[in-house]
Amino acid sequence: MKKFAVLDNQNTVVNVIIAENLAIAESSSNASCVEVLANVTAGINYTYNAQYSRFIEPKPFDSWILNQETFMYAPPVAYPTDGGIYSWNESLLEWVEV
Repeated sequence: MKKFAVLDNQNTVVNVIIAENLAIAESSSNASCVEVLANVTAGINYTYNAQYSRFIEPKPFDSWILNQETFMYAPPVAYPTDGGIYSWNESLLEWVEV
C-alpha cells in the first residue's frame, strides 16, 4: 500500500489516504492525488508544488518568506544567536524573548 495526498484545485492537501495505486486513490477520493514518498512529509494544508515535486508546509506567519532552495518558510529577521529562547511576534515583526 502507498500513501497519497488528496489535492484541491489550488494544490492544497485536503486529505492523506492509503491506497494500492494512484488510480484507486483518485477514484476513491474523486480528486487528483499525488503519491507521498516514504521520506517526504505531507499533511493537511500543505501545498504541492508540481514544478519541483515538493510538498510545502503551511506558512506559519504572513511575514515569513518561502526559501526557494529549501522550500521552507523563514522569518524576515534571523533568529537571535545569544542563547536565549524566543518566539516570533507577528505584530512587531521581531523575535521576543520568552
